[in-house]
Amino acid sequence: MSSSRDFVYKLNFALYGLIQAPMLWSKTLREFLLNLGFRAVGYEGSTFVLRKDGMKLTLVTYVDDLQL
Repeated sequence: MSSSRDFVYKLNFALYGLIQAPMLWSKTLREFLLNLGFRAVGYEGSTFVLRKDGMKLTLVTYVDDLQL
């Protein structure tokens, strides 16, 4: 059995350190939450609500590291 030292891994994509990182991270998180059944609320789309079995879960997200 070979160990991980016998392999070379190629990084296809990275989110961190890019100017677009906050936008890409927000998009990835949004898609994930929508697939779980959350509904985006509000103009910015950073608040998500999930209603299930008579319960309500509100999730507010904030992505930092904005560069202008």
